Amino acid sequence: MANADGMISDCRSAAEVAAKAGEILIRAGSETHRVEDTLVRMMSAHSDSSEALVFSTGFTLSACAEGKETVTLTRRVFGSVTDIGDICRVNSVSRDFCSGRIDSAEALRRLSLIEERAGLPPVWSAVLTCIASGGFALVYGRDAYETAGAALCGAVLSLFSVFLSRIIRGDFLINVLGSAAATVLSVSIAFAYASFSGGYQLRIQYMIIGSIIPLLPGITVTNAVRDTLYGDYISATSRGLEALLSAVSIAVGVFLGLKLSAAGGAAANMNLSFISSPSTPFEIFMTSVAAGISAAAFAALLDVPAGYIPPCALCGAGVWAVYVLCLAWGLSEGSAVLSASAAADAVAWIMARHYRIPVTPFLISGVIALVPGIGLYKTVYFLFLGDTGAVYSSLEETVVAAGAIAVAVFAVDAGIASFKRIRASIRSRRRQVSRGI
Repeated sequence: MANADGMISDCRSAAEVAAKAGEILIRAGSETHRVEDTLVRMMSAHSDSSEALVFSTGFTLSACAEGKETVTLTRRVFGSVTDIGDICRVNSVSRDFCSGRIDSAEALRRLSLIEERAGLPPVWSAVLTCIASGGFALVYGRDAYETAGAALCGAVLSLFSVFLSRIIRGDFLINVLGSAAATVLSVSIAFAYASFSGGYQLRIQYMIIGSIIPLLPGITVTNAVRDTLYGDYISATSRGLEALLSAVSIAVGVFLGLKLSAAGGAAANMNLSFISSPSTPFEIFMTSVAAGISAAAFAALLDVPAGYIPPCALCGAGVWAVYVLCLAWGLSEGSAVLSASAAADAVAWIMARHYRIPVTPFLISGVIALVPGIGLYKTVYFLFLGDTGAVYSSLEETVVAAGAIAVAVFAVDAGIASFKRIRASIRSRRRQVSRGI
């Protein structure tokens, strides 16, 4: 009886630890299947059977200890801020807890420290956004002045978003106002530069694209795809709708910014020409380096542990190189994005296995430069001009690029999952043969 009571007590403690881990993971933006797997593994270490049902806004878990009692916990999780660092830290606690290296009390202590960690200071966040935005502008536009303008707009947008978050609830309105402010500032910089440089016009689209790239829902789209792969359709639908609303809010903000700029008389200084993709070895090398720097800054913004930022930078640089080489070899835009995204997911799995952390940091760093910021911007701009045909063409380009990323991630993940099942089946069969079964 004493042993059973001890088992029940351990089961309750494990359920509390798992619940705390689940809350942090959901709040940090983890994939649904990862949260479920973590909860079940942590509870299974101290129970006979365990189950978890996870959504993007909460979860229910239950565990049974020696058939004596079922422990059930339900948690509603409010608020979500993408924090890959917290996902990695919870993953480390989970490994130590499941292996028995730490007990429930120590696990709860470490999880509480993770939960209480302060986020990035606004100034540091602005500096990283400045680097990321400038790098993305350099990747797409390859002009020093436009890169500097995008860096400034990104830093201002970061600080403005922090200010808005303190007085406004809801990301939709914050994205609208922030994107509008970045657009107006980009046009204002171009207007001022043209006035002092004798009429030379900066391409404002690259400043706008660079500044809004950190706002684009690349992580949400990726998680929606992965949730779909694992059959978590409710969470996948929820994340997909969240990504759609985020993209719409950014588009509305850019549209309003362009309208305000035109009303203020700055429309005459809008240079809206797009340059061709990099094709020479030097251009490919320089834009790949810029993509790597931007990916590193973006990873730091998402609180990826410092030791993993260099490989994140390598992922960003390598995937962009694959993308531009595919374009140089004559592949279409959609095929190039598909190939580069597949390479990003495959490399991310390899690195995740090597470093024994979740695949998310490397995957996001790899595909972030492929997120269709230019397509989204073109769609909004042609809508601003009233060119319906161009709107549909740009929207198709955006959807194809986003779909290519989703299909590539889905296909590679499905292939890896099948490989794991086949390998597990072979190992199981070998064990049976060795036992003479």
